[in-house]
Amino acid sequence: MSEFDDVILRGIQSRKYGQLVEMFGTNDVLPLWIADMEFATPAPIRLAMQHVVAQPIQGYDLQYPQWEFSISDWYQSQYAVNIDQRWLPLCSRRNKGDCFSHFIPDQTR
Repeated sequence: MSEFDDVILRGIQSRKYGQLVEMFGTNDVLPLWIADMEFATPAPIRLAMQHVVAQPIQGYDLQYPQWEFSISDWYQSQYAVNIDQRWLPLCSRRNKGDCFSHFIPDQTR
């Protein structure tokens, strides 16, 4: 059994079920889209998050050796963009998306 087999009922406190009238003008619809919040977060991810949150200070990330390769490899596989790892600035975890968004080709934004 995997996390994908668990049924999670969100109730009316979710946008998907609680705002049907606002989105569709009626409650008589069945929202069939699927999003990541429909499934339980896998246990290894929850454990890693608990480890980080348990730290008393939430400061800036250290620069780990493998992160430059991960970013440049991802942009190559997703957008066929070659990024020299020396171009990558050290970014805090709060704004990594902002730091890397300028590498995405204009036609894909």
